[in-house]
Amino acid sequence: MEAMKRLYIVSFGDSRKYRVEFEDVANVDPFHHTNPLASVEADISEYLEGFFPGESLAYFDTPKVTEVYWKDRAEYESYPVLDAAAVKDIEAELRKEVENREDQQRLDCNAPYAEINSEVK
Repeated sequence: MEAMKRLYIVSFGDSRKYRVEFEDVANVDPFHHTNPLASVEADISEYLEGFFPGESLAYFDTPKVTEVYWKDRAEYESYPVLDAAAVKDIEAELRKEVENREDQQRLDCNAPYAEINSEVK
């Protein structure tokens, strides 16, 4: 049995969508499972944790993955490949997204009536 080619479309947070192609050797050797996104996910998670320690960032560092039939791969050739340069772009984009989320939360808390006046009962 030969390795099966797979194509995934991947994004993190609200980032662009990227193309990931790989040969799935699990069909050949059931004891050898590969996760081509494990190192990317770890890198992005570590990067964000460095800037926003202790924050819940699951929306941003968890990949959204859609498998595409290999026969339909031509439709996705315009998507950029998820490589080291793309990871750097994703990290920068996610950092801005998290900063924007924090800014919005800060604005919401500073809005009039955001805190209840403790003198009024």
